[in-house]
Amino acid sequence: MTSKTATLLRTLSEMIAADKLSANKAGEFIARRSFFYRNGKTAKNFEASVASDLSGLDPKVFGFSSFTILESGEIDKPFRGGAPIEKQSHWFVRFSIQ
Repeated sequence: MTSKTATLLRTLSEMIAADKLSANKAGEFIARRSFFYRNGKTAKNFEASVASDLSGLDPKVFGFSSFTILESGEIDKPFRGGAPIEKQSHWFVRFSIQ
């Protein structure tokens, strides 16, 4: 991970309403939000939330001109107390920033 990606990751993690934000080697970001009960929400709701949060950021301040949602979805797993988000039921959004 480059220092620019690491800095952007720290900044975005404060701005995006997600339980966990990470970056992969390709420079793509993955936002995750865990759930136990869906309460009428879907992965599309979380995708819209992330897109709204990203749209509200000033490109001049954050140094990017646009973002692209690459993939979103839902991972459904049995409950395991104390497990990391990746091993729990969660919604995810994978996106890139240009």
